[in-house]
Amino acid sequence: MALTHRHPDHASGAGRLSELSGVPVLAYNDGLGDGDEVAPGLVCVHTPGHAPDHLCFWHPESGTLLSGDLIAGSGSIMIAPPEGDLADYMASLERVRELSPARILPGHGPEVTEAVAKIEGYLAHRREREELVIAALEQGASTVGEVVALAYRDTPPEMHPYAALAARAHLAKLGRDLPA
Repeated sequence: MALTHRHPDHASGAGRLSELSGVPVLAYNDGLGDGDEVAPGLVCVHTPGHAPDHLCFWHPESGTLLSGDLIAGSGSIMIAPPEGDLADYMASLERVRELSPARILPGHGPEVTEAVAKIEGYLAHRREREELVIAALEQGASTVGEVVALAYRDTPPEMHPYAALAARAHLAKLGRDLPA
């Protein structure tokens, strides 16, 4: 049993299933590494960012990427510092884009058939948001709340706690640490 990462929404039942089935639980740095074959033709791709231990599983023959929490079928992926690292996440997106997948089977949401376009959209969105965060800092934002108010104007107020986590990820990538 191969885990994409150890977050509870992806791994909470794995230990019990292992007990019941006798099948070992494998994860990054715990039986699996980058480039390992988890099954014939199914290759582990280390894709940190959402979590340091995040893996995708790549099936080159079919052009299919099982993306875990690297890419969702709809919406975006939360990168929450300190465990989440936006620089690593962006590098992981670039890495899987180079695989040129035909389809993505995400950990959340529907199958993605325009896979490369989806990856490029994720990269563009993060780059655009980073530009807005930089602009907020240049305008004098000195707290995460001020960054959210300026850089996440298009985000509904009820989503601001999540926007604050995303802003912290951008600030960490930029080497900035601001109070709440």
